[in-house]
Amino acid sequence: MTTSEPRYTPVDFTGEERPQATAPKVRPAKNRKGLLLTVVGGVVVIAVAAVVAFLVFSSSPKTHSQIGADLQHGAVLAQSGDTAGAIAQFQQVISESPKDFEVYAAVANFDIGAIHQANGDLQDAITSYEAAIQLAPRYTAAMYNLAIALTPSNPTLAAQYYQQILSIKPGDANTLFNLGLLTYDSGNHGGGIAYLKAAIKVDPSFASKVPANIKIPASTK
Repeated sequence: MTTSEPRYTPVDFTGEERPQATAPKVRPAKNRKGLLLTVVGGVVVIAVAAVVAFLVFSSSPKTHSQIGADLQHGAVLAQSGDTAGAIAQFQQVISESPKDFEVYAAVANFDIGAIHQANGDLQDAITSYEAAIQLAPRYTAAMYNLAIALTPSNPTLAAQYYQQILSIKPGDANTLFNLGLLTYDSGNHGGGIAYLKAAIKVDPSFASKVPANIKIPASTK
């Protein structure tokens, strides 16, 4: 890479559980795959697997199952290119999500944000990600995308979100790498290189993703 612009690495969230709401008598199934999120240079591509549709609930199964199906239908619309229809479907999920299980609304807000971010509508994306985090405060995927969306206008706040992710997921290589690029780009070269070294230590494959203008000692690669 010959440019000095930060390059943000792809992130696969398929192994992450959806945010979980505190809800008596409501228990989601464990070990289910969630969202495949790819972030490269601030562009987001969403590919949502069937997540909430197959959750197991002990109360109001029809209501919850229908909301889950609506969420999945929105994902199908997004994948087919019907972003307007997808957003309308996700907005319906937000409006119908029960108060005892707001995870549906959090995920729907995230997916709307991903569509806006992919289209370059960063302010709308920021608004949607913030809404998702308000509903699910430990939603690290939303924090990650929000940090990227904030980078052009508010890199300081973006860095704070990366730090918040690290407080939840210490040693996350993707977050360390992005924070390193952001820190380096802000003028703090030493601090940026330190974060990049930490990312490479966790996952040596990141050594090949460092932009050409940033020199990392060969011993860390």
